[in-house]
Amino acid sequence: MKYGETVEVSRAVRNHFGLTAKGREDPVVRKWLRDTDPRCLIVLLIDAMGTSILEKHLDKDDFFRRNTVKSIAAVFPPTTTASVTSIVTGKYPCETAWMGWNQYFPEIDDNVIMFLGKSMYGYKEYGSYPEEMFPAEYQFETMRKMGIKADSVWPRWGEAHPSETIEEMAENILKLADDPDMEYIYAYWDEFDSLLHRTGPSAAEAGSELRHIQSVIEHMTERLPEDCALMVIADHSQIDITTRRLDEDSEICEMLEHDPALEPRTIAFYVRPEYRERFPEVFTERYGDIYRLYSKEEVLKKHLFGEGPENPGYAQFIGDFLAVAYTPVTLCWKRPGGKGDHAGGMEEEAYVPLILIPYVES
Repeated sequence: MKYGETVEVSRAVRNHFGLTAKGREDPVVRKWLRDTDPRCLIVLLIDAMGTSILEKHLDKDDFFRRNTVKSIAAVFPPTTTASVTSIVTGKYPCETAWMGWNQYFPEIDDNVIMFLGKSMYGYKEYGSYPEEMFPAEYQFETMRKMGIKADSVWPRWGEAHPSETIEEMAENILKLADDPDMEYIYAYWDEFDSLLHRTGPSAAEAGSELRHIQSVIEHMTERLPEDCALMVIADHSQIDITTRRLDEDSEICEMLEHDPALEPRTIAFYVRPEYRERFPEVFTERYGDIYRLYSKEEVLKKHLFGEGPENPGYAQFIGDFLAVAYTPVTLCWKRPGGKGDHAGGMEEEAYVPLILIPYVES
């Protein structure tokens, strides 16, 4: 499969607004923006609302599915830290160095949760340290600097237009879109992803919430000014998983310099020098039926994290070896797993819908 089609969508949006975007852009989105020429473009990112989730719970003639122009692949790994950052910057994870939920920073000897700025397994707070080390400016921020009127809408934790519910998010979007000078709105909703982690994407609760979100957004679309266009996209999908505890494998633990990093389904291992020849043999013997193990050199050669000018700090986050899940079995480290997850190498985790409204196929 070809990872990173979401980046091409982002590039098309950036080019439409005159932002710098080198590399291939999505021709469908480029033509859609040219044909509709909206006064205001709204990009709504619903975390984890992947193609496989829509197909599980919605009929073909339901609002989201009938307005899906095509299914596209997220970046690798298909996870929020990497994929959202790629969508809002138009760059691959190798360019941004935003690659997984937690990343190991050797200068502070700790695994840092990138979006939260705190230790993954400890209690230290690092604030904006990840952003300071690896700046990743969102599109709406870049637009503002260019004199384009742009805004954003967030869940309850956001600073700008925080929304307690999806209904409140829709109302916040509508209020901003009514401004005749508004040209771009970015909205992000994360609670669907949290629900799927708890219940698994096949659960009835997941389907019920998806239909609720769909209903709210459909009614919002009906109230949008006619000169607005809406893109609904996701950062990744999710699969139902079973879990095994890797931290209970004493021999693997003995070989590691410190806690693994990134994601349960894409694991960066930092191995003690004296074990670097034996580690791949042991890991493959025990987990080779569920994970594929790559050396750092193989990861770099295969460009798993995308192509483009590599961030100087990118390679350090790969570790000495990278293990990628290719089955629903997921290896957990110190934290119990949920019923749903993503970030592995299965196609079902990576594909997301590209929903464009209005869209008239020529």
